[in-house]
Amino acid sequence: KMAKKGLEDPAFGCRSRWWHAFDSRHQLLAYSLWKRYAELLVAMQSLGASGVAETFAVASALPDNKQQWQSPMALHAQLPGLRAAPVWENWRSEFPWLVKLEERFLEVQRELLSAIETTGLIRNPDDFLHDRTDDWQFLALLLNGQWNKAVCEQLTPVTCSLLQNRPEFDASRIQLPDEVQKAVTEGSFSLKKPVPMVKIYNLRPGAHLRPHFGSHGRLAAHLGLTVPKDCCSLTVGGQETGWEEGKVTLFDDTFVHEARNTGDKPRIVLGMFFVHPDLQNPGKRTEL
Repeated sequence: KMAKKGLEDPAFGCRSRWWHAFDSRHQLLAYSLWKRYAELLVAMQSLGASGVAETFAVASALPDNKQQWQSPMALHAQLPGLRAAPVWENWRSEFPWLVKLEERFLEVQRELLSAIETTGLIRNPDDFLHDRTDDWQFLALLLNGQWNKAVCEQLTPVTCSLLQNRPEFDASRIQLPDEVQKAVTEGSFSLKKPVPMVKIYNLRPGAHLRPHFGSHGRLAAHLGLTVPKDCCSLTVGGQETGWEEGKVTLFDDTFVHEARNTGDKPRIVLGMFFVHPDLQNPGKRTEL
């Protein structure tokens, strides 16, 4: 009704505040209408419900939706003004530091797999994404802005030496797109900064991570450590991809994505979530 009659979100007294989806004050997230529609569409598609096309048309026409979604499968919550694509195919010239991980893969693989054997893994707290509590486990190298000093020094020195001190993991060094900066300056909202992380992830046999959104202002890179043949799939924004041992898969986890392990052996990756390059080098953008 709002889309057809030209009304805006009544929760704001007829004021459009789409920025609240990116607000650091988490209680305001519920008031971003486009984000609620995105979550509704994810649920509808997961359940096989009818009316997806009609709901997508309404969501795309909302006054507070500036995401420029291409299809119901390609929903995303990336900051406007940043390049947004589900999977980044031609990334090597822009991210040479990721290439170095591939070049030293055998050393990285050896120490990371040894590290999880030594320390064990922690159950991921987002257990609403999977059926069994131990389906998705991790060991953190970087979490909440802090590197795991003991693990880095004693167990994973090669990997940490390649990643520590990189600006991509420093969320304080960002330059906002003009549209976002204007909203911040005018006091419309307080931007929730990107959340860099580095974790070793284990997706156990039979696990399915349900469709979900990641955090805005960042990209995700996965280095395959243990990837059994034909075991797994990763779907990002409706685009099918996956993992390969010794290779990096780069994607935008603000797009709706899900993962499956249909094999009988674990899939283990090094997951790196880093600041979107357009927030640090806005003048060096390359075409996707």
